[in-house]
Amino acid sequence: MNESFAFQTGRTRSGTREVLRPPSVSCGLTTDEVALSRRLFGANAVSPGRRAGFFRQFFSNLNDPIIKILLAALLVNTVFSFSGSRWAESCGIALTVLVSALVTTISERSSGASFEKLYATLGDSRCRVLRDGEELDCPTSGLVKYDLVVLRPGDTAPADGILVRGSLRADEAPLTGESKPAVKSASPDMLDACRIGEVELRTGDPAVVFRGSHILSGDAVMLVLAVGDATLYGSIAGELAAEENVSPLKNRLSQLAKTISHIGYVSAGIVAAVHLADAFWFDAGCNPAVVLLRLTDARFVLTEAVNALTLAISILVVAVPEGLPMMITVVLSSNMKRMMKANVLVRRLVGIETAGSVDMLFTDKTGTLTSGALTVEEILTPDGRWLTLGSAPGSLGIRLKKSAEVNASVANATEQALNRFAGIRRVRAAIPPEERIPFDSERKFSAACSDGCVYLRGAAELLLPACVSYADENGRIRPMTPGVRASVERAVQAETARAARVILHAEAAPDVFPALRDRAPDEGTPLTFIAVSVLRDEIRREVPDAVRVCREAGIQVVMITGDNADTAAAVARSCGILREHSAPWTPNDRGTGPILVDGGVLRKLPDEAVTALLPQLAVIARVTPGDKSRLIRLSKAAGHIVGMTGDGINDAPALKAADVGFAMGSGTDVAREAGDIVITDDNFVSITRAVLYGRTIFSSIRKFITYQLTMNLAAVGVSVLGTMCGIENPVTVIQMLWVNMIMDTLGSLAFAGEPPLADSMKEKPVGRSEPILSRAMLFQMLATGGYAILLSMTFLLSPRVRHFFGGGELYHLTLFFALFVFLGIGIALCTRTERIQLFAHLSENRAFAVIMPAVAAIQLLIVYFGGTVFRCAPLRASDLGLCALFAMTVIPADTVRKCILRIRREHRRQNGAAK
Repeated sequence: MNESFAFQTGRTRSGTREVLRPPSVSCGLTTDEVALSRRLFGANAVSPGRRAGFFRQFFSNLNDPIIKILLAALLVNTVFSFSGSRWAESCGIALTVLVSALVTTISERSSGASFEKLYATLGDSRCRVLRDGEELDCPTSGLVKYDLVVLRPGDTAPADGILVRGSLRADEAPLTGESKPAVKSASPDMLDACRIGEVELRTGDPAVVFRGSHILSGDAVMLVLAVGDATLYGSIAGELAAEENVSPLKNRLSQLAKTISHIGYVSAGIVAAVHLADAFWFDAGCNPAVVLLRLTDARFVLTEAVNALTLAISILVVAVPEGLPMMITVVLSSNMKRMMKANVLVRRLVGIETAGSVDMLFTDKTGTLTSGALTVEEILTPDGRWLTLGSAPGSLGIRLKKSAEVNASVANATEQALNRFAGIRRVRAAIPPEERIPFDSERKFSAACSDGCVYLRGAAELLLPACVSYADENGRIRPMTPGVRASVERAVQAETARAARVILHAEAAPDVFPALRDRAPDEGTPLTFIAVSVLRDEIRREVPDAVRVCREAGIQVVMITGDNADTAAAVARSCGILREHSAPWTPNDRGTGPILVDGGVLRKLPDEAVTALLPQLAVIARVTPGDKSRLIRLSKAAGHIVGMTGDGINDAPALKAADVGFAMGSGTDVAREAGDIVITDDNFVSITRAVLYGRTIFSSIRKFITYQLTMNLAAVGVSVLGTMCGIENPVTVIQMLWVNMIMDTLGSLAFAGEPPLADSMKEKPVGRSEPILSRAMLFQMLATGGYAILLSMTFLLSPRVRHFFGGGELYHLTLFFALFVFLGIGIALCTRTERIQLFAHLSENRAFAVIMPAVAAIQLLIVYFGGTVFRCAPLRASDLGLCALFAMTVIPADTVRKCILRIRREHRRQNGAAK
């Protein structure tokens, strides 16, 4: 094991030749050699993709189809602004375009920068390396070329290299797309090539392991030959631009925007046609001679065509919802830091959108429902119980210490807890890979051969039946009598019923070891029982309440665990997932309600039977990664929106297959990459918060859409009806631009800050195919928008209103402009909450509380100082107050709508209860 290799050398800038001394395969590089390798070949970091610059991103946002319409309108107005009559409209349109694109750009960059910063706080992934003769824990980014990396089940290869010891099975699907695991082993030919010089790393080579490969089984040591950008993973990352998929909700919003835009085009065409008809026909007294005279007057035709175009533009400016595409970006950006404080980090936008709709959630037990601090509470033997290894009889302590040393691993929390109990601080490469059988979730035991003895530890129900003898407290080997076996079984059952995890320790003769590689212990592989370790992981105190919240929110929580049925049932009962005294389900059961199913039983059932069980599932014990993927597939096929939690390599396929993958922050980097949302504190409560934020964001978007469509309906209705009733330009282009800014840019910012409310978790999840525009939204839009049109037209056309306020035409149109803006503020207040109390939780949405008063204040400035630009005349304070009061009548009108909806919901609830 003292083979060495002639490694590549390099030169410093001064020309002095630096040589990297070949390390021993059993000792690895020294500290000085690590520094030299890093200087010669670089660090193991993949260069991040270049983010688009601010101005490039800004001009990209100007490419939006809606913005293009406004830019065309700006061009038309600019052509005619040289006369001095339309410069204000041109400046207004330019300001609208600028603000819309600027807000979108800032929000996108802020969201991206926040994610990168917060994701970095989760920490670098770790690996095990041999340096200076010791096996050390090392960050992946700290690896250098020619390091020796120890690879075990559950690891992810941190760099490219060749195996110099041992063999393993690796999943290379993330790199090659090949679903079948690849068998890898050390190759003498490859080692010889390394001695000569550089080695070409080819895909498919049985000795080559690439960065990102998932180690499924086996135990090996890899010599690192490529790091960072030089790896296959790094080259792929450099060639591909990381493009985030457009989320389904954003696609639906864009389609909605197109539909509304088409309506706007039609409305604009109608207004332009009505204006031209009025100018050329009705204003000419319907006299054909006068009409002909006007049509032959090029100056008149051009002027009226421009006026008609201006009116059409004013309609388009309001009707075209350029705020819709930017709404998601603004909402997510404004909620990013708030979600991070709740330990929710959104990796993919589709995740948080879909999280609010999850109706079936598969969750791990360890670290999610429990604290994750697994500790050995005591050890049990037929002769007694001991709380520490030191307090156990000498022979027992020695046996368990030796078992811990030869089986030592850091692959999972159980292994780490056993190491701590045995006092093992550093895991050394003491046993050659060919003399070890590492633990994995399918095998359910580990074994190591040392000093003429095989030391095993694993699941009690697997190893105990094969035990034909046991070691007493004095170290003597005695036969395993039925009475002793029964006492051990009772002790194991009692502990698992108390939600403990039990690990059985056993020994065997060395001739048993080869058979253990191919099959689990049985009568043909006799074992000697040594002891049982009792490990406990306490339930998080807040989990039972969180499970109850999920149930009230219409979410079915299913706990999946590798523990046996007794332990799983005890934990599930403590969490409120499973009822008391629930026995494991069998194919003969015909009951209903939450059930516990053993993974072995589940795997024997056909898909149709598992699908039929889905509504009753509460706990699945002894689950395998294949079970998880199968459950997700069947649940999605049954119409459920599925959430899945996970932290390990084996969880990655299930996380990716689920509608929403919740990766644990302490999990592997592969799991975090596969997940849509990272739960940074690994807490189930944070998952419920993610669902709450998903529902809040979707609700905020719906509120904004309702507000915008209501205002659009009012603005277009007033413009069309006003023109048809002979009122020329009831609202000017520049006034429409101000109203448009309130509806789009300022409106999106105001509604984006809505706080997450617990009431959202008492509603049913939004269905997968449910449209954005619900019937309740359409009812609100038509009712409130219709009232706004009625109020506006009454104000414009009623002689009594004109007489009451007095003043000339300009004064009255200024009053109407103020009325319409105040109407917008009133409608925003009504739309923000479905409560009768409009100011409920308003203090928690600071953006709304600041923006709407600011809109009112700016409106006052426009009224008194806008002059000819905004077509305004100063108003008397009393008239302005009455105008605002008149506009606020929309609030009691909308309250009637809310009361009607409440009566309908209560009626439906009573009818449902009666059925």
